[in-house]
Amino acid sequence: MPITQPVFDDVAPWPEKPKPAEALSGHNKPPVEEEARAAFREALLTDRPDFEQKVEDIMAAADRAKVVDDESYARGGSFIKLVRAAIDHVDTAHKSAKAHYLTGGRVVDAEKNELGAKLMTARNKVQGQLNDYAAKKEAEARAERERVAAERRGSFPGSRHDGPGTHYPGGHGSRHQGRRQRRHRACPDHHGSQAGDDRGGYRRIGRHEAVG
Repeated sequence: MPITQPVFDDVAPWPEKPKPAEALSGHNKPPVEEEARAAFREALLTDRPDFEQKVEDIMAAADRAKVVDDESYARGGSFIKLVRAAIDHVDTAHKSAKAHYLTGGRVVDAEKNELGAKLMTARNKVQGQLNDYAAKKEAEARAERERVAAERRGSFPGSRHDGPGTHYPGGHGSRHQGRRQRRHRACPDHHGSQAGDDRGGYRRIGRHEAVG
């Protein structure tokens, strides 16, 4: 989807795909595929104008070849040398015709890399700021979540988030303490009973001695 809205005030939006331009001067130039094929053929025939016919003769001779004796064996060896020479000629023509396109390809690659580097530099400048801003917003959101969670823990004492030994007035700890105090008042004090028994024993002993 094309970018139709400006990113910044001083940056124009990316334009829509333009319509095909009107025919320009030199529009009759053949496609690059045909041009390259013609350049290769020209390189083949410049020094050997009969080379294409020579290739046909070689193919026909290979179909007729019969190696059955020493003489046909020797002719076969000469034939192999001829084929090797034809292959070398093809390789030379290939390098000559391709050099023009290789040079053009390297030029195009260099232009592409230069423009790509410029655009990536611009992208990285803004992307770095986007990343920093996103990290800042995430940190603020995390801090807010932690603050809200802390407030909730403060509103509900005795929750499982409270640390061990945490005491809140009126909370679970005070209720347990109140129940212990009520039980303490309802039951006779152990030490008090012990003291009362001692006093009662003393009186009993006293009455016994008085009777005796």
